[in-house]
Order: sequence, then structure tokens, then C-alpha cells
Amino acid sequence: MERDRRGACLQADPARIAANRSALRWVAVHSQRVPQRVLAAALFKVNTAYKFDATNLIYATWSQGFRRGSVNALPTSELGGDYQLPDALKSLQPDKADNYEIGVKGTVQNRFRYSAAIFDIQWHNTQEGLQLTPLVLPAAMNIGNAYSRGIETEFEALLTQHLSAQVSYTYDQEQDYIAQSLVRVTQRCPRHPRRSAVHYPEHRSPALAVSLEYGHVELFGGEWRYAVSAHYQGATIPALSASALKVPGYTMVDTRLSFALSHWMTTLYVNNLTNNLGITSIQDPAIFGIAPRQSCRSRERWV
Repeated sequence: MERDRRGACLQADPARIAANRSALRWVAVHSQRVPQRVLAAALFKVNTAYKFDATNLIYATWSQGFRRGSVNALPTSELGGDYQLPDALKSLQPDKADNYEIGVKGTVQNRFRYSAAIFDIQWHNTQEGLQLTPLVLPAAMNIGNAYSRGIETEFEALLTQHLSAQVSYTYDQEQDYIAQSLVRVTQRCPRHPRRSAVHYPEHRSPALAVSLEYGHVELFGGEWRYAVSAHYQGATIPALSASALKVPGYTMVDTRLSFALSHWMTTLYVNNLTNNLGITSIQDPAIFGIAPRQSCRSRERWV
């Protein structure tokens, strides 16, 4: 397993990579344009708010979202004709989302600013990026319905003339409901697809960020500011698969020092101060065999 110098991924299995690249070149040459239907639909949004006073309010919102369909650039057959691409993988249908949100936000004593919201997003005919066919080619398909719900909070405070703080917290709970018939089209010989659904376990992902800044310090004819921030990302499941590995949580710390003089500002950044190499994604071991062959990690400390 080798490290990418850009800090992006850990790669291996060059023979498999070469095979995939060759397949992608075949797709680029042999894929054809497929005419798409014209889809016309209206999207709606409703919002209401009530003000407690000049700087504090409560609100409620319902809105809709839409993503257009597309075509998968996949070969119609693989493995010398032993595998035939199912019709369900040739094109991607539009999906739609209904978002419900209620929250509060405002400012207190011109020193404290806050916001908090509860949201619930209902996805219909969800589009999902996957790796499909025996050659493990990237594509997308409609997997069924899903939801994403949780809370978002943010609090900022001016503690003194020089010291300010900011705290934000997000908790997101997700689940996908995948039609069994859609799962079976990824197999080589789908027969008698069922209409029942696969309910993937609920996935919960918390995130916490804290920042402190000490500024407005007059020195050497200019103004100095120093800030340090920490971000915690909870454990996550990076792929839509029953065999996907859970990625553990990690914490990153960044810091910066700024000097402003007249119309100029110079800033020194030190990101990932503790040089913590957190894993952000792990490839599904079912794709290449026994062990995962690729993982993505955070960038090393840099200035």
C-alpha cells in the first residue's frame, strides 16, 4: 500500500487499476448518446417566521429539490459476453427531495449570536454513485427512498474586547430503503427479482467544531490576530454496502496568525497542527476481495 504525495489516497493492485483504465477507454470509444425525455415539473417552497423582537425569530420552511437524470457510460457486455448489462443500469432517472426545517436564530445584547434548527429531508427515487459490473466501473443508479434528519446548532460569543469564541454542532441520521429488485440487477444473472425492500441500518454522524480567536491587538503599527480551531468528525459509513467498513472518528486542529497593516494583510496558516492522519473513507472490501485496497485520509500537517 503506497501513499499519495498529495495526501489523497493509499493505492495498490496496479494490475486491477490498469484493467479498469482500459475498460474506461473502451467505454469512451463505444458508448453512444441515448435520447432523454423532456421532464417538466414545478418546485415549491413555503416559509414563515415569527419575530420575538428586532433581533430574534423562529421560522419554519418546506422546500423541494430536484436532480435531473443521466446516462451511465457502461459497456453493454463484459467478460467476453458472459455478462450483459441490465437495462436498469443503462440510464439514471431524476430524483426529488422534500425538506422540512424548523429553527430559531438571533442576537442577544449585541454580543451573542445563535442559531438552531431541526431538519428532515425525504429523498424519493434517490440517485447514488456506486461501483458496478464485474469490472467495477463507476456509475450511478436509483436505489429507492431514503431520509436524512438531524439538528444543526451554532453559537458565537464576543467574550471580551479581544477574545471571541464559536461553537457548532451537527447531528445527522440517515437511512436508505433499497428495493430488492434494484439490488439484484447488479448481479450477473438476475432472476425472479423480489419486490421487497432492504432496510440498511440507520447511520448517525455527529460533528463538532470549536474556534477561539484573540484579536484587535495593536503592535508594530498594525493589528494582530491569532486563532485556533478544532473539528471532530464522528464515525461514518463511507459506502452503500452491507460489507462496507465503518470509518472511525477523528479530530483535526488548525491555527493561524494574521497581521494587518493599512490595506495589506498577511496570514500564516498551520493546518493539522497535531499531524493527525484521520481516515475519511475506506474502500468496500467486497470490491477487490479479502482486504480493503484503498483508503482516503486527511492531509498531513502543512504550513
